[in-house]
Amino acid sequence: MIKTTYKMSALTIDNIPQMIQLIIDRQKVENNYFSFLNDTELETKKLEKYYMDLFEKEQVNGVGAYEDNVLKGFIMGILTKSKYTNYILVPYICIAVEKGNPNHLLYQMYTFISKAWVQEKFYQHEIYIPLGDPSYQEALLNLCFFMEQTYAIMPISEFRSLNDSVNVNIRLATSNDGHVMRSMSDLIFRHQNASPVFIPALAEMVNLIRDGYENSVTDEDSIILIAEKNNEAIGFHLYEKSDSSISIPKNCVELVIGATKETQRNSGVATSLMNHGYNMMKEKGYNYINTDWRISNLAAQSFWMKCQFKPYITRFVRIINPLYEHANFDVLDGTV
Repeated sequence: MIKTTYKMSALTIDNIPQMIQLIIDRQKVENNYFSFLNDTELETKKLEKYYMDLFEKEQVNGVGAYEDNVLKGFIMGILTKSKYTNYILVPYICIAVEKGNPNHLLYQMYTFISKAWVQEKFYQHEIYIPLGDPSYQEALLNLCFFMEQTYAIMPISEFRSLNDSVNVNIRLATSNDGHVMRSMSDLIFRHQNASPVFIPALAEMVNLIRDGYENSVTDEDSIILIAEKNNEAIGFHLYEKSDSSISIPKNCVELVIGATKETQRNSGVATSLMNHGYNMMKEKGYNYINTDWRISNLAAQSFWMKCQFKPYITRFVRIINPLYEHANFDVLDGTV
């Protein structure tokens, strides 16, 4: 029987203790699916500070579902504005329902809060959800969200070296390799700008990325492996230490980006880079590697899954037709 007696109300600072408990309970469930989450930070004081900062420093609009004055679930959206679009961002830590509650509660909360978001002309909604409990994914799919980005972790203890027969030299980048990295800065963007991914390549963004690649070799926090063949750079992997959080385990390093020149793809270059990266990160004492990929980038998804990365978070997106602003019955009832 579907329960319909929840009271929907705006979230306030007073809700923080109950929000924290719901998140802790949610993560206990997720830990059963993904053992590496047992090494994440789930401290009440840090969670409290995170939520306090959201309420005090960000423009947020969220909803809580109550039963007998007890919070049973919540969604908190951050109203985010950029040059090209306004969108609602719901981080991984900002959505939870009571254990055992069916996904209809998520449906009811989104029905309530999305009306407020749309009234403020935020038509793009991005929600990061856990993948252990299937109710989150089922609810968003039923609301016409689509999966856009996957976030995954590979426990280093579970990695098994991939078949590596390519004749390629792997070396560490030096501060003199700025021009080398700049020359490869378009590899990922060009691939994801093409079919079937179709990510827009905005001129100012391309320039920022090119400069970022060139400057990455002087970043003390970055570890860059460059693959060379016949003294030509043909691919790279870039690593940075990850800060532990509710979603990132302690002692984790991020594989921020990796790319191979189109003429060298499917030749084993990425495999060789992964094997070298694994050995280096293991020697440095890391326990985990995290990365992410666009779901429509099928080549990336296939490769990272082959490397034993385990998806555990997905970014879901819904884009509402902005014509709704002028084409809804609140407007039409006064004109027809």
